[in-house]
Amino acid sequence: MKRQSSDSRFLRLYEWCLSLYPPAFRHEYRDPILQTMRDAIHDGALQYPHARFRIIIDLISSLCKENLRMLRQELAKRTILFQAFLLTAVCSMFALAMYATVQHALRSGANDPQLQMADDAVALLEQGADAATIVGSRQIDMVRSLSPFLIVYDTNGEPVASAAQLSGHAPTPPLGVFRYATEHQRNVLTWQPQRGVRIAAVVQPYAGQHAGFVLAGRSLRVVEDREAATLRMVGLAWFGMMAVVLAATFLFIFISRKESAIEI
Repeated sequence: MKRQSSDSRFLRLYEWCLSLYPPAFRHEYRDPILQTMRDAIHDGALQYPHARFRIIIDLISSLCKENLRMLRQELAKRTILFQAFLLTAVCSMFALAMYATVQHALRSGANDPQLQMADDAVALLEQGADAATIVGSRQIDMVRSLSPFLIVYDTNGEPVASAAQLSGHAPTPPLGVFRYATEHQRNVLTWQPQRGVRIAAVVQPYAGQHAGFVLAGRSLRVVEDREAATLRMVGLAWFGMMAVVLAATFLFIFISRKESAIEI
């Protein structure tokens, strides 16, 4: 009777010690281990003190080993996920920087002819040249044409002479555009006189007997098509990099689980 009580206490202690194992280990091995221990108690294999002492030592060693292995696996998973997050951030920043650089170069380059045209027109107007002569006789349709054009305005922002036509008349930008050009000697902007028409414009004031403003502009349609193509290419490159990062992450997790299964 005394032996049965001792065996019962030892079995309860052993069962409690099994609760210290990692959840995955307990789920798979707890019942078989307990059954083996019950069989050993039933057969009288644990009647000697040194047998129980040996079991306790092995149990402590196994607990340390399994919990350290679990900790190593968790740290490995977190490291893999952190590295995946870091690579995602780096790839996204690289793609964004690449697109921003190309977009800025394309948009800035779209202003180059207009800067020269505006400077030349201002110089001629300040020397007394006729505005109609400077803008030329050719009429450019702002909706269809990609050709650069000049428009001359008076100090009130009213068109004096124009080489560009939009719906049969010379368009006028908001008065704030002229005020900014007066304060800063030049205004470089994207002008949208109507939906679907976007113009890379340069506005400069000029002095003289008939002071006013010169607007040099041209359509941004080709530039924006190139920007859209660049965005598509950068987007495809980004998706490709994300696919590689995702595949590598899952591969590392799969290998880690395989190694864990082999260790068990």
